Amino acid sequence: MLVDPPYDMYADIQPKLARYLPSVLTDDGVVVVETDVRVEPELPLAERTSRKYGAARITVYGNAE
Repeated sequence: MLVDPPYDMYADIQPKLARYLPSVLTDDGVVVVETDVRVEPELPLAERTSRKYGAARITVYGNAE
């Protein structure tokens, strides 16, 4: 699943993502979140990696193993 909202909207949608993503993500599914490089997204999922690419941050989550 890819989450790539306009960077200035991420703070507004993060609570909804945190509420709904864990229940719809399959056991072996991953979530890729793109945000502004200064934003460190927090979701109730296991963070697999977080990398910076220019002005963007890519964070990959999965279910806890």
